[in-house]
Amino acid sequence: TKAVHKRPAALAYQEIVHRAPEDIATRRRAGILFSALPGFPGRADLQFKHVLEQSPRDVEGNRRLGELYLQSRNFKQAEDYIRRTLEYAPQDAQAHNNLATLLIGQNRFEDAVDEYRQSLRLDPKLMVAQLNVAKVLLGLNRKEEAIEPLKIFLAAEPLHEEALRLMANALRDLGRREEAIREYEALHALRPDDAMASMSAAELQRGLGRPKTAAGLYEAILEKQPANVDALREAGRLYGELEMPLRSVFCWQRVMTLKPGDLEATRRLAELYKQIGSDDAALKNFEIVGKSGDAEAWKQVAAMRTARKDADGAKQAYREAIKLKQQDIEARRQLAAMLQSGAEAEEKDEARTLYDEILRLE
Repeated sequence: TKAVHKRPAALAYQEIVHRAPEDIATRRRAGILFSALPGFPGRADLQFKHVLEQSPRDVEGNRRLGELYLQSRNFKQAEDYIRRTLEYAPQDAQAHNNLATLLIGQNRFEDAVDEYRQSLRLDPKLMVAQLNVAKVLLGLNRKEEAIEPLKIFLAAEPLHEEALRLMANALRDLGRREEAIREYEALHALRPDDAMASMSAAELQRGLGRPKTAAGLYEAILEKQPANVDALREAGRLYGELEMPLRSVFCWQRVMTLKPGDLEATRRLAELYKQIGSDDAALKNFEIVGKSGDAEAWKQVAAMRTARKDADGAKQAYREAIKLKQQDIEARRQLAAMLQSGAEAEEKDEARTLYDEILRLE
């Protein structure tokens, strides 16, 4: 029965049960339908309990009640019904699958793996168990073992989004990058708006030495999602590596628009502005980064102010760098050299103090 028809069908079965309360088969069908409907677990529970009152060894009733209690995380009740199911039907593959899920709720992960595998020995076509055992193996960081059940599951359910993502991520983590890219491409074909799949594929392409392919993937993401900060950030970094500063500047400026005060974007823009000759903008950004507690940014400010013949500004920048990085010999040396050439006695004393500090540090 299609999902849209389950509710009226369940209600119709319930009406029959009202007229024929002893009809166990109809109660069972009503319970099965109600258990598949969000918001109706109570009605399902009621129908299955009526079934078990008349037929305590009913395998389906016990199994279904165990599943209902599993869903509500009532593990004690769930275990009672799952164990009963296995007592009456020890070869019931779905019951073994349910027991494995229960064991996960009890943090008994290795035992859960054994139970999932037992369910698959009993019924190799129980695809939910293939997916479940793969998830547990991934959680145990046994990624190589998880690949086979994922392959089997995807052969039967090739459009299953969660399984595709699990497979792609596992292959990526195992260093099987070409295979991972194919899975991310399949995921992207299934979900064209899924930026995460494209981002992961771009990262892999970049790692395989295909930065231009990676850049194309980032551009495709940004065409559809121009406010995707993660894609802008990665594209900005990549364009910097590809020595495409203007594109990189554009990406980092967009990051700043979306996240004002972003420190990485400010630092990257400072370096890029300096690279393309926009010294005023570079200075402004380096100073912002310096004020955030970055000594190297102050040293950049000092070097740029020195080039501009702004000795006072350079001296102050070196002083800020030394405050933040108290073991910095080079900043002291540069500042001392500027101070000792000055006419003021105070500056000469400061230079002497700096040289003493350098000697102690060295």
